[in-house]
Amino acid sequence: MPLGQKDLLAFVRAVEKLNAETEPASLPRRASEMVAAIVPADVAAFDFFNSHDAYTVTEWNNRPDVVTPDNRSVFARYAGEHPLLSAALANEAGEAVKMTDVISQSDFERTPVYNEYYRRLGVNRQMRMAFPVAPDLTICCVLSRAGSDFTRRDKMMLTLAAPYLANAVRGALAYE
Repeated sequence: MPLGQKDLLAFVRAVEKLNAETEPASLPRRASEMVAAIVPADVAAFDFFNSHDAYTVTEWNNRPDVVTPDNRSVFARYAGEHPLLSAALANEAGEAVKMTDVISQSDFERTPVYNEYYRRLGVNRQMRMAFPVAPDLTICCVLSRAGSDFTRRDKMMLTLAAPYLANAVRGALAYE
């Protein structure tokens, strides 16, 4: 199923907004707004990983009321056990990966990371995409929502966003 004209127009507009400013301080907001404009999700977050693929922090998110410091510390405890995380980081093609590409929904809902973290956030579906931005930094864009699973269209749209998000982060790092 190819993307339609409406999808591509939404994508181009989202990229325009992402690149409309150059101020590094506004990048978290611009990145979150970009992914929210192209893929429906309840929570959009950007997790940071070091050169050894070890989780360091959830630096940006669009729902600070939900992704609180306490919740982030819970995620940090279970990040190493996250079934989708290793699949996204290992995906050298840079494609978005849904949880159900890796593990069944019922199996995911029996994991500690789901029961201790995602259940608290009120979401049960997830999609991730990793993009390296420096030798010692990889960022995972993670979209979570309640209800229906992410579609092939959603995966295609998020995958298309990777190089634009990576370039925006690299630009912000160079600008600082």
